[in-house]
Amino acid sequence: MIFELASMESQFCVICGQSTSLYNYGTISCSACSSFFRRTVLAKVPIQQCPHQDACYTPENRATHSECKYCRFHKCVDVGMINTQKYTNLTKLINQLSVLDKKRSYTCANMMLPPDFRLSSIFDYEHIKLIKKTPEVRFISHDWGCVHQLASMEFIKTFQFVKFLSLQDLQVFMKTAHFNHVIFASAMRSFGIRQGYLSFPDGSDVFPECIKKITCYNPEFLNRIRCKLMGRIIELNINPEEYLLLSAIILCNPAAVNLSVKGRTLISSYQKVYGSLLFQYCCQVNKKNGPLRFSELLTIFHAISQTHHDIGQFFLLFQMYQPNAQPIQLYQEVIDYMM
Repeated sequence: MIFELASMESQFCVICGQSTSLYNYGTISCSACSSFFRRTVLAKVPIQQCPHQDACYTPENRATHSECKYCRFHKCVDVGMINTQKYTNLTKLINQLSVLDKKRSYTCANMMLPPDFRLSSIFDYEHIKLIKKTPEVRFISHDWGCVHQLASMEFIKTFQFVKFLSLQDLQVFMKTAHFNHVIFASAMRSFGIRQGYLSFPDGSDVFPECIKKITCYNPEFLNRIRCKLMGRIIELNINPEEYLLLSAIILCNPAAVNLSVKGRTLISSYQKVYGSLLFQYCCQVNKKNGPLRFSELLTIFHAISQTHHDIGQFFLLFQMYQPNAQPIQLYQEVIDYMM
């Protein structure tokens, strides 16, 4: 959206520094930068990386490297253009997320890794290629866990902002963001079938079958992983729309170590977008109790984080107590590559 400043006085575009009297996407910016921002957001392909150390749109460099689309777009993000919420259609976004999540759910239940699977395909902009699981294939926990992680990573790749990340930031982000989503999505699947504990789509336990052979695992610890997050979801009675928006917020975590400043700013901007939309949804559905509902929903992040931590502790014990019961080499390579 473009508005002419009421004063009609000459201002300077905060992106390129050119004289302008226009107010676009929540900031003072010229029509050229506004059009560039709109085209880039709507583009289907990843934005070309910067050849000049990501510093083209600093005041001293933008005249020399003004053609750099990567730095120009991230300058738009830096000044707050992404955070202009009144241009976002809540209903349309929820419908889009629903379609993508159904595809993710189908992948979890029906797909498997092909024999020629490439590890490098996980951390680039291309789709992760899986194949249909044949009826004679019987998954064990390692199979389910691996496919669930790949399905969540593919889900992440469908988000608009991914194509604006550098390849290095994409790799860092995918490694740190996907597993919390795996946990939350798995718990919501169990909640959807009125089950009070985590399990895989075939009803099997989330822990490797071989742990039943030894008694060194604390049953209370295992049940905490299976049930604590489930208990919080049941208590909150999270509906499908809330789940989809919470999933988006969970994925847009700017706290990942080793993200660049540009990557962190971009992801944080989109997290604010989805947070604002969840707040809007809560207020639409719950009226005056909307802010309270919003605050209650955000408590799910702590439960997810605690479950994530507990699963990590379990696998440390599993590797120590049962070193000969680890996944086959391909799955182990995939898991190591993603963790």
